[in-house]
Amino acid sequence: MLRTPLAVPGLGEPIPPETGILSGDNAVPYVGINAGTVLVETARVRLQAVYDPQAGHLMFTMLDMQEGGAAGVVLPVTQNGEYIVHGYAGSPVSTLEFTVNDYAGLMDMIRSRYNNRLVDVLDVSLT
Repeated sequence: MLRTPLAVPGLGEPIPPETGILSGDNAVPYVGINAGTVLVETARVRLQAVYDPQAGHLMFTMLDMQEGGAAGVVLPVTQNGEYIVHGYAGSPVSTLEFTVNDYAGLMDMIRSRYNNRLVDVLDVSLT
């Protein structure tokens, strides 16, 4: 399912605004980006969340914009909390720090509405 790119501004600010991602039409975002390390003024990357049925939890990965292209280290996400996902080799975004606010809701949405894989396109900027 095609999703609209999301603006993630202010990651160069001392206290960046939280940006909701990987969410549906719910009032409170399932996931919010809190901070990150961006190496250029603006960048476009993808953040993927996949349900792994063998492990029984979600796996997050930062991806480049080419399908089947570069991918960062896979990060297991098993519950609500704060996490850091790392970029791929040569990525303009080396880290994204995020908080999972509703793990059960996110898991349910990915499994039932997105066939176990949800990818958001993020337009990340320092200002």
